[in-house]
Amino acid sequence: MEKIKEIEKLAIEAIRKSGNLVLNNLNKSKSVKFKGERDYITNSDIESEQIIIQTIKKNFPYHNFYSEESTIDNNSDSTWIIDPLCSTNNFVYGLPMFGIAVGLKYKSDIIFGTIYLPVFDWLFKATKGSGAYMNDKPINVSNKSELKDCLILYDNQFYKKKNIMFNYQKIVNAALTTRISGSAAFDMCMVAAGYADARIFNKTKDCDFVVGALIIEEAGGKVTDFSGNRWMLGKKQIIASNGKIHDQLIRVLSR
Repeated sequence: MEKIKEIEKLAIEAIRKSGNLVLNNLNKSKSVKFKGERDYITNSDIESEQIIIQTIKKNFPYHNFYSEESTIDNNSDSTWIIDPLCSTNNFVYGLPMFGIAVGLKYKSDIIFGTIYLPVFDWLFKATKGSGAYMNDKPINVSNKSELKDCLILYDNQFYKKKNIMFNYQKIVNAALTTRISGSAAFDMCMVAAGYADARIFNKTKDCDFVVGALIIEEAGGKVTDFSGNRWMLGKKQIIASNGKIHDQLIRVLSR
């Protein structure tokens, strides 16, 4: 396995290049089309992905790449998990809540992850077992222990599953307040840094949450499925929290 410092340096180089491209394109005309129901894809998604993969392949040409837009399988134990633009819809409308996520899975473990929020110039990163950082300063999840005092971040894709709105009402009733930013990457960083207390996913994809899951865990939080089992690749229903309100969230969502 390659040295983690080399991995970190390369991933951050790739994600900053991608962030610069996306930021430069933010207020320019965009090639926009739908790749799914109510789900945009732009030239920036494709260009961002290409920058990340090409930068990493310079050093690790035989690694696997699993991205939001494409997959490269080299039958390696090492797989880069990439979301080149989360959320494209926010980006298209000029909203600042979007980010880029790059993580490395070695065999079954996510060992490194970084998320860049280019409008804010906030770079989050975590190496398994070594804590989480925002712009190289250590971060921790919030200390709130009562759900009634907490700010909970939530899905925005209510059209995907009938019970998403039903579950949202449960959270609205139990928490102090809720927010919907439209970006999983942005939200996971907010939980890791203690600005929010949890993020709920009802029907997610690996690229949306696994990099943020490592960062939250290394910041002292907890990430599981709705039954309380530690998250795994392929899971759709995910709770990411500060850990202290985790059991309360599980109980509320199971009602």
